[in-house]
Formats: sequence, structure tokens, C-alpha cells
Amino acid sequence: MTAPTPPPQVEPYIEIIGHDAALDLVKAFGGVRVYVPKDPPADSPVVKAIGMAAAVRLAAALGGESPRIPVARAWLVQHYASLQWPVPRIARELRIADFSVRRILERQGGRQVDERQTSLF
Repeated sequence: MTAPTPPPQVEPYIEIIGHDAALDLVKAFGGVRVYVPKDPPADSPVVKAIGMAAAVRLAAALGGESPRIPVARAWLVQHYASLQWPVPRIARELRIADFSVRRILERQGGRQVDERQTSLF
């Protein structure tokens, strides 16, 4: 499975702070507003989630604002599935039910198949 295309709501964050930091930001704050300090201190929740370098880049673009961070759950599930993580591990990482992970993967056409398991048909 190839890396999933990020949803349009996440793309601006990827452009500002990079793919990995955007993943961390969405995972930490998805669905809520988060204050982005103009000069992020080391103990800022944003710095703790994405690191100082990414927080400084985010502050340069959005400092002083409180953007609502997108949930992007399907993108996160697809990302971890593209890393060949098993469904239970994805569910634990994202704190969602395993059936939710399977449903997202099936809807996106990225249903995970264990290569060790033989086909029944």
C-alpha cells in the first residue's frame, strides 16, 4: 500500500511543518482548537507534540491564532496501514475500535490482507 494522499484540510499544515509533524499535530489535537503561540516556549503543548523546529515554523505562519486542527482519522488509519501496521496496533495508536479501522480501510479500498493467510476461495 502506498502512502495515502492527505485530505485538503491537512495539506496546509504539511506545507508549513512537513508530513511527519503534521501527522503528530493531527494525532495530538485533531478535532479541537489549539493556540499557536507567536514565540513557542519549550513547555508549549504544540512543541511537545511536534517539536520545537516545526512549532517555530507553525508559529511563523499561524502565531497568535487558534486554528481547529482537522481530525483526518481516515488519513491517519491509511498512513499506518501503509506502514504495514496490523489493525489492532492502528486501533491502539489512534484509540479507536478495531472495527472502525477495518471499516475505514474497506471504504478506502485499502483493506489489509495478511499474506500468511491462505484464501478460502
